[in-house]
Amino acid sequence: MKFSPGFTLVELLITLVVAAILLAWGVPSFQRFMDRTTLTSETNQWVGMINTARSEAITRSQRVSICRTTDPDCDGTGTCPCGGAASFHDGVLIFTSDPGTPSPTQFDSSQHTLLAAHSSISDKVVILANDGADAGGAGTLTFQGDGTLDDANDGTP
Repeated sequence: MKFSPGFTLVELLITLVVAAILLAWGVPSFQRFMDRTTLTSETNQWVGMINTARSEAITRSQRVSICRTTDPDCDGTGTCPCGGAASFHDGVLIFTSDPGTPSPTQFDSSQHTLLAAHSSISDKVVILANDGADAGGAGTLTFQGDGTLDDANDGTP
C-alpha cells in the first residue's frame, strides 16, 4: 500500500468547519475592537483640538474659537463660514476671534488668524453642542485670553 501526501476530504472538511467557527466568533469581536478604537481616536482628536485652542488663547492672550464649518479646507484667506447647516462632521476651524464678536459666525482673514482646520471628524461619533443658545447658532466654543471658557458665545457650556 502506497501513501500519497495530502489531505483526505474528511480532514479538509473538519479544517474548514473549525475555521468557520473561529471566524464567526472572531469577526464580531474585531468589529467591537474597531468601534472602541474609533471612539478613542476621535475623543483624543477632540481633546487635542480643545487643548490647542485653550493653549493658543493663553499664549496669545486673546480669544480663540472653535467652530463647525462647511469649509474644512479653509486656507486662512478670505472668509469661511461657521455654524449654519454645518455639523462637526463637516469640519472644524480653530481661529483667533475678537472680543467685539461674542459668537463668531465666520472666519474672516482680515480680522482673525486661522490656527487650524480639521476635516477628518468621523460620523460614528456624535458631538452635541448647545446650538440654539446664540442667535446665529454658530456652535462655537471660545476660550478667553486667560484660558477660561467664554460663556457669552453659546450659553453656559
